[in-house]
Amino acid sequence: THNLHLANSATRDAQGHFYALAYYFNGFRDPHIDVNPTAELPAPAWPGFVAASREGGAVVTMRDEGDPDAPPLGAQILSCDGQTLASLAEGRLFPYVLNASLALDRRRAVTRLFLDRSIPNAPGPASCRISVNGEEREIALRWRALPEPADAYWSAYTSASSGPAAEWGVSEPAPGVFWIGVPTFSSGEDTAPRLAALVEAISARAVEMRNARAIVIDVRGNGGGNSMWADRIAEAVFGRAVARRAAGASSTRSAIDWRASNENIAYWETWMSDVAAAEFGPDAVRQIQGVARGLRSRLGADPPIWRQGSSNPSPSGGLTMRRPRGPSPIAARVYLLSNGTCGSSCLNFADTVLFVPGVQLIGSATSGDGPYMEVRDVTLPSGLATVTLPQKV
Repeated sequence: THNLHLANSATRDAQGHFYALAYYFNGFRDPHIDVNPTAELPAPAWPGFVAASREGGAVVTMRDEGDPDAPPLGAQILSCDGQTLASLAEGRLFPYVLNASLALDRRRAVTRLFLDRSIPNAPGPASCRISVNGEEREIALRWRALPEPADAYWSAYTSASSGPAAEWGVSEPAPGVFWIGVPTFSSGEDTAPRLAALVEAISARAVEMRNARAIVIDVRGNGGGNSMWADRIAEAVFGRAVARRAAGASSTRSAIDWRASNENIAYWETWMSDVAAAEFGPDAVRQIQGVARGLRSRLGADPPIWRQGSSNPSPSGGLTMRRPRGPSPIAARVYLLSNGTCGSSCLNFADTVLFVPGVQLIGSATSGDGPYMEVRDVTLPSGLATVTLPQKV
């Protein structure tokens, strides 16, 4: 709170207000605590190129073709403003956005350094040292508005920042090699039908896939969503018995502390009628009814906390060290393909999948998770920002 007060004391405009909040919320280093502006902030700017992280530096992956001074494609960016890119990110980005402890965010930060979003006291670099065909030189960066239309820019930015997301569906790119694309587990009008279709497509060929050469479960771009969909897909791939045994093996005595409030209860009652009944059926409705009853039982209590689960939880940590060894329960080799985005319910999915003996994680590490979960969005009284508010720990 003291740091928030210091950051907020210099606030004079909309971006100052927003980044004071961003400084505070990013300090939790938790993917389920976030803030987004509703007030219009200054338009983003770029220096005429997009860069992707490569071996401690960066490589230009897109350039302003109308600017002869923009570094060519493939040019290496060695340093900027006399600092390494990692050092610049540490001072100018990580206090406000991203998480330096995550490999993906360290890569994302390199791309983000060359997108100016008007963070107070953290301007974009003024000059950079680059290498082109082995020859080094210093260049001045000329910041300008994004190209119009900006679709090509944002596509290049996303690709440079975290790479492409998985494509929906089941395919067989080589004989006996099955590819399952799961870009999200999010519920919703657009995604729920696609997830349901994916479960059906996997189930229709599940026996064939389990006895084939290989299965690749592609979760690139998947940042989580609803764990009920994650469980259904795991059961479709491996069969209910294998998936549930793996989920149980990865579990320990756990406890969940929910914050009891009228607003949280109202959220779950709405979710129960709008989502749970439509997408998951009576079992999900009963599960949510149990949560709502637990929250009501602690309204007005001191503290207003309802504990679900064990009163004596196991120590946390060490999950990856407990992964099982031994023969796989299915004939096919199974790979989980990650580009670093996999967090939240996707990380729960990874816990289950990687506790099936023989499954290998490929690509890169997953994302990381924090203790706060089950979020809802709340617009602040000022109307200037919306916060993502967790309901349980």
